[in-house]
Amino acid sequence: MDATLTFQRFVKLNGWQHAELTLSNRSSRPLWYAGTGANNLAYDIQYSKGNSWEDWQDSRRPLGFKRFQLPPRRGTTFFVLLDSEEQVKRGLRVGVSCSRHEDNSAGVGRIFWSEKLPNPK
Repeated sequence: MDATLTFQRFVKLNGWQHAELTLSNRSSRPLWYAGTGANNLAYDIQYSKGNSWEDWQDSRRPLGFKRFQLPPRRGTTFFVLLDSEEQVKRGLRVGVSCSRHEDNSAGVGRIFWSEKLPNPK
């Protein structure tokens, strides 16, 4: 699997700070990911802790996921709610789990992580 998760920009939606990211499938085969909509992906957030990353316990966004296909050489853009500016200043990255098959019951997949997001201005 070959995919990238790229930060695009910070935006305010309904008064709340969000990060806009794009998941891009760079391979010649489709990828599958979970979410509540094709542009509402399930994601994980990790915060910087020195030279390592720590999971944020509430990072999995909402339950009731479906599986969506990302065709070869295509991308999908989505938004991640940033709950507090203090957490963003610590440094964070976003991850999306992808697999080669629609049925991910075997749990075979990979989490693709963004680079550390910049501090919002």
